[in-house]
Amino acid sequence: SLDSLLPLLAEAAPNEFLAAVESALVDLVQSPFHEVFAQESSWRNSMIGLLGALETLAWHPDFLSQVAVILADLATLDPGGNWTTRPINSLFDIFLPWHVQTSASVEKRKDAVQNVLQEHQNIGWQLILGLLPNQRTYTTGCRQPTWRGYIPRDWKPRVSDAEYWEQIKNYTDLALEIAKTSAERLGELMECMPGMPNPAFDNLLEHLASKEVGALPEAKRCMLWEKLDGLVRQHRKYADAGWAMPEGDIARIERVARDLAPDAPPLKYHYLFEETFDLFPDTGNYEEQQKRLDRARQDAVRRIFEVGGVSAVLDFARSVSPPSNVGYAAGSDGKEGMEDAILPSLLDAEDEVAKVVVAGFVWGRFQKRGWDWVDSVLGKDWDDARKNAFLMLLPFEEGVWSRVEERLGREKGKNYWEKVDVRLFGPKQDLTLAIEKLLEYGRVFEAVHCVCCAVNDWERFREDLAIRALLAVGEMPEADVRLRQYRTARIVSVIKRLQESSGVDPKVLSKIEWHFLSFLGQFSEGSPVTLESRLALDPAYFAEIIALAYHSKNEPESGDEPSKERKAQGMNAYMLLNVWKKCPGKILEDSFEEEKFKFWLKEAKRITEETGHGGIAQERIGRVLTYTPRDPDGLWIHCAVAKSLNARNADGMRTGFTIELFNQRGVHSFTAGREERELAQRNLEKAEALETAGYSRFATAMREFAKSYERDAERDALRSPFEG
Repeated sequence: SLDSLLPLLAEAAPNEFLAAVESALVDLVQSPFHEVFAQESSWRNSMIGLLGALETLAWHPDFLSQVAVILADLATLDPGGNWTTRPINSLFDIFLPWHVQTSASVEKRKDAVQNVLQEHQNIGWQLILGLLPNQRTYTTGCRQPTWRGYIPRDWKPRVSDAEYWEQIKNYTDLALEIAKTSAERLGELMECMPGMPNPAFDNLLEHLASKEVGALPEAKRCMLWEKLDGLVRQHRKYADAGWAMPEGDIARIERVARDLAPDAPPLKYHYLFEETFDLFPDTGNYEEQQKRLDRARQDAVRRIFEVGGVSAVLDFARSVSPPSNVGYAAGSDGKEGMEDAILPSLLDAEDEVAKVVVAGFVWGRFQKRGWDWVDSVLGKDWDDARKNAFLMLLPFEEGVWSRVEERLGREKGKNYWEKVDVRLFGPKQDLTLAIEKLLEYGRVFEAVHCVCCAVNDWERFREDLAIRALLAVGEMPEADVRLRQYRTARIVSVIKRLQESSGVDPKVLSKIEWHFLSFLGQFSEGSPVTLESRLALDPAYFAEIIALAYHSKNEPESGDEPSKERKAQGMNAYMLLNVWKKCPGKILEDSFEEEKFKFWLKEAKRITEETGHGGIAQERIGRVLTYTPRDPDGLWIHCAVAKSLNARNADGMRTGFTIELFNQRGVHSFTAGREERELAQRNLEKAEALETAGYSRFATAMREFAKSYERDAERDALRSPFEG
């Protein structure tokens, strides 16, 4: 509750304030600040006032060290969060060499950082690294005193070059002193080398070339070598960039790296299998560089295999990410020997890394040698299970499917279709066989995926298979959620293609549209045109959908939770009514059949009144009537519809009509009432036209609707555009 006042309280009594904070940090394990940090949420951070208070006191030289240690204490307790207002960031902001937020001298700043290192070396190490050049390029600044004169009148925020480099020298000296005790920290410090001044740069290189580092275990030396080698490659690759080190420094780093390079092949080649573009020495000719990298990887895997066999290759794969790169390199290598060690023994391996390696190997060897190699493998004396496993590692394409049928036959090939990973790569292919087999073995989601991929293949697209797949998957639980991974737009494309076909049974289309209504909603490129037509033609079907979406007033509320299936049906019915735009009587796009409209309306009213849905049915009918065409005699709405909306008992329809008109406006921008006045005028003109034609009740509803826009215009004219 005092959070916002803490900076002022700190200024009022700095010694007492700091003593109070320190008393809460005597026992870091039981400190009450654990609870304060735990209260942080997306809208609340109770540390803001305290950190502002400490930043304020840090401006005074006498308080700087004490404040720095307190902030380090708090940083050790900080569990992290979404707010950037954190103790470690306050430390950075106070000590940043190029934007110092304290009036303490350079020497006192160094002493304060040393005190932090003495109390909390991990926090101090983070602080020093963040203060070195090019590590932290932004700051929000620190709170300045409101009443106390901690900041001298002649103080300037600008730091001189001499003062800046003096600070950098102090922090690099401290960093190097700590880094010499830990290979891991030495590796972190090496990342700061590009901006490191002399003599720190020379001292670091000298230490890296020392016997002390040379005596480290090979794994740790390898880690240091990889970082140095990465620096050399990066700065040579971007030699023209302003941040790149001069060639002389790069050459010196390269010489030290060469001495640290490991002898053991697994360590020596580890960096080659990273997923990074820094492995490309140049910035152009991507394909040629990829080929060079592939050859280097192949040579590395071959060397590891020659030294330690397939077990060494697998051990190496466990140390890199992803291990599939190792398998692919082994498969791409044209040398003999490795294949017999991997195939078929690893095809039934249970170890996950071994599975990934053999999959990469098969993929790489197939890319290198093609179908002749596949046929030679299938001709070997392997059991059917291993042949099946081998075929499943090949790309999911026609050449494999035909070989499954030829080599294994229907019964033995069943395992392939039940388990194969359905991923489509490369050029278009005839997916007919794949869809048939996936449907045969119950993999309907994968079948729909293939149907979606085939939808633009006009010559080979099979409507019957698409229908089978969509109908089958529509019956599956959670189909809506799972199918979204196959891209909603593609499924909509399949449905639209079926809708455009003259050979698809409307009853079948209705089923498909019902299953996929959530894909054909308001913001979709498709629509349930078959269901909309059925609503417009069949009043009994309209009444059925209304009954699914809304409770009948003839039935008392039971209080029982509806079944999951009943909820889904109700949601679908509600969605269908919301997207329904085909007006009853509008059979073709440019025609309106008055008698059919009258019959539909009469029957729809009769049935829904009997079922207890009359009121909501009238409102829904009113909504769809907004899509009625103009009257042939010039009225803006067909006279038969206007007459029905003007009836004495049509209040509900008129309400639905104006609600839908309002909704059709959609999202709009703020115009200080200009658009609203235009809409009011247009609707007033429509009301006048209705009045002239003799539809006074309908005209009154439209006039009231127009007045609502007039009121909105008056309100918006007085409203700021920046109000919520």
